[in-house]
Amino acid sequence: AHTYHEGVAKKGSTNVASLILKTLIDSGILRENEVGGELIIIFDNCSGQNKNNTVMKLIAYLVELG
Repeated sequence: AHTYHEGVAKKGSTNVASLILKTLIDSGILRENEVGGELIIIFDNCSGQNKNNTVMKLIAYLVELG
């Protein structure tokens, strides 16, 4: 889970996708030239900010990367 104040960054879909990528890279889960395993992402089903579509596109991108 990530928490930050809105004064630090916005809470839009691009920021959420960037945080997911940053976490995967920083934790060593996403490594260049290496096939990945299973990744589980849980959505809060909050449609007010419509982030789910962007995160689904990120997931499709990660699948393409392998």
